[in-house]
Amino acid sequence: RRVHGGVSVFVLKMEGISESALKFLMTCGKLKKLKRTGWVKSGVQQPESVSDHMYRMAMMAFLVPKGAADKEKCMKLAIVHDLAESAVGDITPFCGVSKEEKKQREVKAMEEIRDLVGGETGQELFDLFMEYEEGDSPEASYVRDFDKFEMVLQAYEYERDQQLDMPSFYKTTEGVFTTPLVQAMDAQVRHMRTQLPQFNGSQKTDTNGTHAVCTAGSPAQKKRKAEGEGEEKTE
Repeated sequence: RRVHGGVSVFVLKMEGISESALKFLMTCGKLKKLKRTGWVKSGVQQPESVSDHMYRMAMMAFLVPKGAADKEKCMKLAIVHDLAESAVGDITPFCGVSKEEKKQREVKAMEEIRDLVGGETGQELFDLFMEYEEGDSPEASYVRDFDKFEMVLQAYEYERDQQLDMPSFYKTTEGVFTTPLVQAMDAQVRHMRTQLPQFNGSQKTDTNGTHAVCTAGSPAQKKRKAEGEGEEKTE
């Protein structure tokens, strides 16, 4: 039951906060349905979502050596770094969108999320995103490595479980890791890959050795759709 005075003002204020909070959470929820572009193109069955990808990245933060970086900060960066994709989609270098345009779209999306959440929390989300993009802090260095390595590890698991051969995911990440932890894990995965049975004679490969389809709603994607080619829909 509503009452007049201070209590009613408090109720109205909390209703406003709750509405914004729910909109923010539903924005995050879109990432549970947004499939990762590279896996879609590569013919992976039941490909992971963006939120799947970020979850394992956050778990990787537990493995950061003591004193090397702030683990909690790494976890926050991991679960925020792709949040803008809830609005712009999973844009890859093969989507026909320049790096500059991609960054502009993502920054604009994060500004909208910042304003939606509001206050210190909204600003924290935006600052975490920008810290990851700039990549200057120890935490950002680890999480940027986690981002690429999680893709390598996922590629290995798909190759192992679905008898695929997806060399491009390994070629584009060869020699790029900067942290000793990820360098060591990457070397181990690449060794494990050589033991997979299909590499005695590949059974199935990703198209043209690339992961090139765009699930970001680009003009190129829309043109392909108009010409009758299939595409993966995203939220």
